[in-house]
Amino acid sequence: LALVPYLESNNFYAIDINEYLLEDGYKYEIQGNNLQEKFPINHIKVTHDYNGEDFNVKFDYVWSFSLWTHLDLNECDKCLFEISKIIKSGGIYLTTCFIVDNDKYNMIQERISDVVIRTHHDKDPYHHTLQDFIKIGNKNGFDVKYCGIGECCPRKHDVIKFIKK
Repeated sequence: LALVPYLESNNFYAIDINEYLLEDGYKYEIQGNNLQEKFPINHIKVTHDYNGEDFNVKFDYVWSFSLWTHLDLNECDKCLFEISKIIKSGGIYLTTCFIVDNDKYNMIQERISDVVIRTHHDKDPYHHTLQDFIKIGNKNGFDVKYCGIGECCPRKHDVIKFIKK
């Protein structure tokens, strides 16, 4: 919602696995703030496989917030593969995640914030190594940059930038 007023009309799209969240978000946030001309309803889609090809758009930017924190590495790879199909060369995909050092991979990590978050290598919420993300990024045609901990992230998410080659 915070971004839509700054975007050119019809340049915002959304996908999610949860139809209810998309429908209510659109009804209460977009229509409720009279933004439907900037963000038409046919720009949202329910998908279980990260597929955004039905929009027939090549994107400059793709962003996911608090998605990869809930995905094992194979699902992160699938997600990045799908994004590689819809993003322009030079396009940027930003995502939040939890990063750990290689030597701490099998340990439970705690993130200090208002709420203690315990992350795991084998169950939700997941942590991964930067090296894991570089590997799947390169496999799917992306350069990978670590951006640090997002200041807008109350749970101390790390932010990763994937740049399409």
